[in-house]
This record gives sequence, C-alpha cells and structure tokens, in this order.
Amino acid sequence: MAATANSVPEEVDGNQEILSAQNLDYSEYLDLPVFTQQTIITAQPGTDVNRNRRPIPISTMDWRSTTVNHMVPPSGLDFLRGVNELYIQQTVELVDILAYVESENRFEVKVPQGETLYVAAESSSKTQRMCCASNRGFEMRLFDHSRQEAIRFNRKLACSSWLFGCCLQELEVYSDMDSYTGSVIQEWTVAAPLFQLRNSSGQLIYRMKGPASANTCCGSNYQAKFDVLSPDCTNNLGSITHGWDSMSSGYNLTVTFPTTEVNTEMKAVILGAAFLLEYMYFETSKRRGIISALTCRNC
Repeated sequence: MAATANSVPEEVDGNQEILSAQNLDYSEYLDLPVFTQQTIITAQPGTDVNRNRRPIPISTMDWRSTTVNHMVPPSGLDFLRGVNELYIQQTVELVDILAYVESENRFEVKVPQGETLYVAAESSSKTQRMCCASNRGFEMRLFDHSRQEAIRFNRKLACSSWLFGCCLQELEVYSDMDSYTGSVIQEWTVAAPLFQLRNSSGQLIYRMKGPASANTCCGSNYQAKFDVLSPDCTNNLGSITHGWDSMSSGYNLTVTFPTTEVNTEMKAVILGAAFLLEYMYFETSKRRGIISALTCRNC
C-alpha cells in the first residue's frame, strides 16, 4: 500500500531519514511570529487596557441616592448635628477625692441614650490647682471617637466673685484645628449671675442667667438651673441644669440646646459654658457632697 505525501512510512531503511512531526513545517497553517534572535518581553500577556472587560455584577435593588457622603465618618463638631440634649458626667476616682491637691478632671459627654460623643481631659497647673482650686485656669480638650481633638476650651485664671468686677471669668472655644469658634463672658452683676455667649465674630447670640443663690456663699449649688436666653433676656431658649442622676448615682450637668435653629459652633459655645459653670459653682459643692457621702453614709 502506497504511503501518502504527509504520512510516515511504516518501514524504512537504516540509511533513510526518519520523518517525524518535528520535521514538518506548520508555519503555513499557524500565524506565529518567527524569532531569529533573543527578544525582551516588555508587556505581560493579557494587559490590553483597550480590551472590554466584563462588568462586575452589582445589585442596585432598593438603592437610594442621597446628598450625604456616607464614606466620610463624622468627626469634630459633626457629632453635635441633630443633638438636642447632652449629659456631662465627671469620672471620679477615690484617689482624686482623698488627695490633698486636686487632680486634673476628666469628663464624658453623652447623649440621652448613653452613647459617648466626646471624652474631655483637663490640662492645668499643679500650683493653680493647689492655690486657686476651682478658680484655676485650664485647657479642656474634647476628643471624638477617632481620638482626635474636636473642641478645646481655654480658661484663664480669674476671680468669679462679683466683688472683683475688673477680673471676671471668660472662656474661649476653639474647634477644627485651632479655629476660634466663640466665647463665654461673665457680666458684672450683684444679684443673679449673667453671662454672654458670643460667636466667632464677637456678636452676642445668647445670654445665660442663673439663680441668685449661686452668687451667695450660703446657697447650696447641688441643684441649680441656668437658663439660655435671647440677647434681650425675654425668651427662654434652652438651659444648663445641675442635678442628681439616679442612673449614674452622681451629679451631672444636662445641657438642653435652644429649640430654634442653632449651628454646631454655637452648640460648642453652649457646651463650653456648661464646663465653665461646672468649675465656678458645682465642683466645690460636688467635692463636699462626695466626701459627706463617704463619711456620713448612714446619716
């Protein structure tokens, strides 16, 4: 049987060249490049950027487009948006109570549901804490969930008595990387204490008025309420209340923001006013109350 042109014969002589598949020329059938020298690979296979890729299947069911950027977490003053009430609770340790020199205070700023928005830490001089007590100057730094400084309160050493009208209390509020936000300024009054709450431009936005007993040395400041009023003191817009909280078994400050539209900057100023009241009127009475509770528990 005769062999075809492309077939290998079944029997061959020893001197006859053996045909194999390696000797066959398939270049006319396959469109392959022929390299005559060493080449350098400059691109990996499959990296054609112009090639259409298969789209990734993404479910768009019940998708709602909003103007709020959910990719950026809240920080700084953003936690005060939509908040109508805050609780300020001091964290007290036994060492702080029994120590002769007061330590730097620490606070937690919470919403009524119990979530902590800020953690406040005081920074002050040991000499002023020992000699000036609650009248000392301090720097109060509030940190948010990201452990970044959100708000800072600066209070200079001053007298809180109405007898010294030339050296009254003032607290400055800063936020967003040392951006001046506003201030709380004490007014000289003989009767009820009065404060001014101003914005970053120095404009008077609110006034804050307290009970007349706060200016007396005989009055008890365990329970007290300071009203946040309009600039002409005709409308009651909010309040800062100091009272007993049965849930935490301690005295806390409750800040109720004005019901009218108020920006986060002025909320920070009102929050700073609450910290100023804590040191001016409530810290000494709170310390006496804790010591009395420890020594006269059965009274």
